[in-house]
Amino acid sequence: ASCEKICNLFVSVLGFMDLDNEELKLKTANLVAYYPSDFADPEALFEETLHMKNVFVTVFQSEKDPLKLLNSIYEKNLQPIFLNLCTAIRLFCTIPVTVLTAERSFSR
Repeated sequence: ASCEKICNLFVSVLGFMDLDNEELKLKTANLVAYYPSDFADPEALFEETLHMKNVFVTVFQSEKDPLKLLNSIYEKNLQPIFLNLCTAIRLFCTIPVTVLTAERSFSR
């Protein structure tokens, strides 16, 4: 449902190590198309994610948690290099997702 949709939309950010370059290009294009006002250059997110894929294990020791990865990018002062990727990770980390199908009120 909504969690699955969000994860599929952000798979280029969450699972870039598992995607080949063609899939990565398609998935980043989907994300940019969904959030056009957040990404100035559609190709830039793909290029940054490809670069991250190449340096990931060496620089970030295979950090899987998106928020920890974002914090590591900032701690290493690499945000100018990964500007669009940081934007995508921030978008993912701040999206409110409800996992319940129905809400119940516990107040009387």
